[in-house]
Amino acid sequence: MIDNIPVIFCSSLSLIGQLLIVLLFMYSQKLRQGLIPRIILYLTFSGILQVLNLSIRLLAFYVRVLRIQNVLFLPLFDCTED
Repeated sequence: MIDNIPVIFCSSLSLIGQLLIVLLFMYSQKLRQGLIPRIILYLTFSGILQVLNLSIRLLAFYVRVLRIQNVLFLPLFDCTED
């Protein structure tokens, strides 16, 4: 978990920045006009999807690791035997 803290932190900052770009595009008429702003908006949407994909993959990885640890180490501490 500690190894991925920079990845999670940078992904969170990236997601916040991309959501701010989307909010700026939603509330500004001048930003929505033209081809280049639309390209920027599409790239922002794809970036949001990539960050969410990374977050879901990290979450799935840690759920899998926790399951393995519970299966492997829980019987070692089982005190229910007579």
